[in-house]
Amino acid sequence: LLQADTSNAVTVSVSSNAAAAMEKIKNFVTAYNEFNTFLNGQLNFDSNSQQAGPLLGDSALRAIQRQLKDTVSGQIPGLTTGKANLSQIGIASNSKTGQLTVNEATLSSAISADPEGVKRLFLGIGTPSNSAISFVGLSAKTSAGRYGLNITTAPQKALLGGASDATFQDLSTTGLTSAETLSFSYSGNYTATTPTTSSFNVTLSAGLKTNDIVSAVNSAFATNSVGLSASNDSGRLKITSKDYGADVRFTVVSDQAGSTQTGIGSVGRTAQGADIAGTINDHSATGKGNILTSHSGFTEDGLSISTESASTGLFGAINVTRGVGDRLVSSLATYTDPSVGILVAKSNGLQANVDRLKKDIDRFSARLTESGDQFRSQLIRLESLLGKFQATSNYLSNQLSKLPKFGS
Repeated sequence: LLQADTSNAVTVSVSSNAAAAMEKIKNFVTAYNEFNTFLNGQLNFDSNSQQAGPLLGDSALRAIQRQLKDTVSGQIPGLTTGKANLSQIGIASNSKTGQLTVNEATLSSAISADPEGVKRLFLGIGTPSNSAISFVGLSAKTSAGRYGLNITTAPQKALLGGASDATFQDLSTTGLTSAETLSFSYSGNYTATTPTTSSFNVTLSAGLKTNDIVSAVNSAFATNSVGLSASNDSGRLKITSKDYGADVRFTVVSDQAGSTQTGIGSVGRTAQGADIAGTINDHSATGKGNILTSHSGFTEDGLSISTESASTGLFGAINVTRGVGDRLVSSLATYTDPSVGILVAKSNGLQANVDRLKKDIDRFSARLTESGDQFRSQLIRLESLLGKFQATSNYLSNQLSKLPKFGS
């Protein structure tokens, strides 16, 4: 936008795509049905073949199956107006199999008539009552509900110059009397333990007017990849950070002073942003830049909002709803979390049993090997003894055959 050609208009068109929304919802239903079929295969018993599913009776999978069914067939938490369940937009659930079916005509009509209402049935969304507030996101801990908002410290960008700063000069017609070098120091993570800082210079030629200065400074900002932007504010140079918050801090010093230069001066000027502060649902929230996030441990925990307003005070409320897709992810996280989920714990438990059985088998095998060695040793000794007995027997038989025979 800073380099846009003002002589050529650019048209941006935004329109809804009902067909794409329909396709995504159908894909969701297909994926749900495939997983439901897989679960049934693991848990069911086939009376005809007398074959049981590998996980027949498993309590964790039964709980997951109930969770899925309750989520897709129940009411959407937090919705007080409009459609509140999937059946109202043409998605029905079979009470026996749990499979979902889609009435495409009903769904298409619902999307066309109330796309936002359909969106709320699937996603986790916060709807602020004040247009100055924007919804940012939720966490798995955030419950549906209505939460009051209070901003005690407005977010600020780092700012220097502009029409309100009389020390900056209006050079829109006169231009610089002498060449001037501006030296910048910028940090985008100033509150970190070890912040990173970049430094660079901008050389301005004599005669440059405000728009020329703005262009040169913005070019240097882009080259050095810093989050700053220069503009012409009523003929005066104005430098503003692109982001809000205390993490953004910059200093600029000039090698020239005087009323016919930029007005930055040789002493140096520093600007730093400020983080937002406030409460959500009357509980203290954490501010970072212009985003306020609750970490309260209460029902609003994980809710994030943002504002660019410079005002403080009450900002109405935000109504949080948890749609089907959003609830499936958050509610099943207890089971599917790769670190501490129930399924991981069960898998680890089963693996521990396998490892224990393997050790038992190894121990029994070692004992059998030892016993076998003993039996083989005994057999060898027995065979040796039998050989000796046989030799003795043969000797005695031979001697007996040599004895003289007496007649009767």
